[in-house]
Amino acid sequence: MTKTQLLLQFQHLFQNSEIAGCAKIYFDYAYMYRTELERILATNHTRRSRVKDAILEMSGDYTDQP
Repeated sequence: MTKTQLLLQFQHLFQNSEIAGCAKIYFDYAYMYRTELERILATNHTRRSRVKDAILEMSGDYTDQP
């Protein structure tokens, strides 16, 4: 998946309030595209908060595994 495709998919999910999908993409790609992802998140403060909360919940799933 190209950068453009990824960002378009993230934007589409975000606009449709698909929080889990947004959180997964952000969690997997923030190290590469943080600025662009944050720009999309800044368009709606309420959804941004929900995505950030979902990311925090996801990180616990990964760190608890052996």
